[in-house]
Amino acid sequence: MSYSHQDWKPVVFKKTKPLNEQEASRRGLITAQKKDVSNKSSNGDNKLQRKVNETETDKLPRPTRNLAQQIQRARIDKSITQKNLDKMCNFKPHTVAGYENCTCVVKQNELNSLSKALGLTLRNK
Repeated sequence: MSYSHQDWKPVVFKKTKPLNEQEASRRGLITAQKKDVSNKSSNGDNKLQRKVNETETDKLPRPTRNLAQQIQRARIDKSITQKNLDKMCNFKPHTVAGYENCTCVVKQNELNSLSKALGLTLRNK
């Protein structure tokens, strides 16, 4: 095979120095629209959205410390592990741990399942 038709000259890429804003606008690389967009800060919008999300989660009911201690005492008295209690109540893994650590959102149907499994009345007060 003959490679006489191939161009074997090395290709060299050179990085250009970053232009400052005045030089770029002089060359016509930055338009007026791009300047307007760059001056707007989207950080305020993200902070506002994050604050809205935080306040929405603050309104959700969390287990009280008293409820968490009730669940934990009843579970230990019956010598049931958190994992086994999750299975008994058909919960996702670590749901009982979330109740005992006061990190999950309280759902009435889950409280009812826990009450039946542990044999006591549970209320989140």
